[in-house]
Amino acid sequence: MKVEVLITVQYYDNKAFYEGGERWAAKGIAHFKVTVDNFWLMYSENEDVRERFTELIANQNSSVSKYEYVKHEILWYGIEEIDGIIE
Repeated sequence: MKVEVLITVQYYDNKAFYEGGERWAAKGIAHFKVTVDNFWLMYSENEDVRERFTELIANQNSSVSKYEYVKHEILWYGIEEIDGIIE
């Protein structure tokens, strides 16, 4: 069975990119959603899962932005959307 996993990452922006340098600034939290085999997720060592997700996230990095793995959560039932606006 396939399950969705929500990966939480720290997002960094390269403030010096346009001047040709590197100066990374943390800008907040971002999320990636991936689909994985639930048996792999359930029966792999936690460190192996973190390592694979860290590699996957690192592949999304560029010279302008980069991401750092924080945690992951299994979305067994998906994400429920709540209607309404909080004022």
